[in-house]
Amino acid sequence: MIEDIIITEQISIPPKLLNANLMNTIETFLSNKVINKCDDENGYIMDLINIISINGGEIVGDNASIIYNVTAKVKSFKVDKDEIIQAIVYKLDNKDLFAQAGPFRIYVSATKISPRYKYESNGNKFVSSSDTISLNSMIPIKVIGKKLTGINKMIVGTIL
Repeated sequence: MIEDIIITEQISIPPKLLNANLMNTIETFLSNKVINKCDDENGYIMDLINIISINGGEIVGDNASIIYNVTAKVKSFKVDKDEIIQAIVYKLDNKDLFAQAGPFRIYVSATKISPRYKYESNGNKFVSSSDTISLNSMIPIKVIGKKLTGINKMIVGTIL
């Protein structure tokens, strides 16, 4: 789930920011570009650990910005299809439930909840012979799909 990964990003630095603090400027621009961003390949990037290398320094465009290719180690929260993740239920009814695992919202249709669970409307919960799923329950969810691009951080899951 949470792991350190290596990414490479292209950073454009305006010429007015080229000074003795260039390393700090590159780190700030990189952080602003990648932290709290999410995609299917890298997951949700939570933190910049360190910069590994900076290459390039080519002048481009009419404004003479300097382009650097920056490779860095970042902390990422990733999920993969078929992975089982622990999540906290924050909404449920007889049709579906929603849970949260780290930055990800998880949707589980009632049709994807094991038939061993029966919905009890008087307690707003799913009950089996061995356990109960209710608000604020920590439950295991198997990932069957994900959409982690842009502002969407949605996972579709099933409860076995």
